[in-house]
Amino acid sequence: MSAATATQQRVPPEAILALAVLGVLAILIIPLPAPLLDGLLALNVAVSVTMLLVSLGLSKPLEFSVFPSLLLITTLVARTIATQQPACLILSPLLTGGKVFK
Repeated sequence: MSAATATQQRVPPEAILALAVLGVLAILIIPLPAPLLDGLLALNVAVSVTMLLVSLGLSKPLEFSVFPSLLLITTLVARTIATQQPACLILSPLLTGGKVFK
């Protein structure tokens, strides 16, 4: 495989960022089960710790120039999951006909 075809098959970073934003919107619209939300929250914490370790190990700030955008997206995902998960757990008995308060 030549170098020209290897660069043509690469996904642009803008597309990854757009998919991340669409993923956040999908979390808001599509009801996800609680274990999946827990997994997404754990993945978000892992990404946050990785970002912290990478930023501590850099000698020049420009080596991690995507940091503000990445911080914004991960914060948006974490806040979305953290606000949707309790609401889903509270409202899910209502969808099945159960009572929330006894």
